[in-house]
Amino acid sequence: MVTPITEEQALANISAIFHTEFKRLWQTYFQPDETLFAAANCSAGKYFGFFIVTTYRAILVCFRANRKRQRVRYYKEGGGLFSQTIVDERFWFSPPSTPLFENELKDQLHREALLSEIVAVERKEYSIVSGGGHLQIVELDYTERGRDWYGRLPPTAFHVQAGQTIYNLIQTAIHYGGRIQSRSQG
Repeated sequence: MVTPITEEQALANISAIFHTEFKRLWQTYFQPDETLFAAANCSAGKYFGFFIVTTYRAILVCFRANRKRQRVRYYKEGGGLFSQTIVDERFWFSPPSTPLFENELKDQLHREALLSEIVAVERKEYSIVSGGGHLQIVELDYTERGRDWYGRLPPTAFHVQAGQTIYNLIQTAIHYGGRIQSRSQG
């Protein structure tokens, strides 16, 4: 049993540049019986945005980064050292405060997975170097029923705290047949 979060708590967990898009999703897309359990900043390839987990689905809303956004160079752990360099990959922890550009809003990625269709979730933890500091990142890969390796959703990376929370929520949903049971549901 887990505790739901409010809209205000969700907004506190994601960058302010996503608040308008989150509110639009909340007001137009959520079902009356749908409860929110997690929200976090995330990135997937050249996209950055937010990821939420509700009673029965996981939703990724990302925006393709405008070329004017600052590029981040980070190092992925390899062989026990920070040895593998990935140049100009766009990871956003936390995203810059520059509001979303119009072309970012137009080039939006919206993916949804029913929790009842997720059959496995994998959690990988690693460090990146950004702006002279080390950040711990959790990457979550989840596989949906009926999709092969090439048809699954792209990996989504989270702050380590949110990543562990979301991993636990998806594992709970798998255990309870595709739904997250809240304490208020008894």
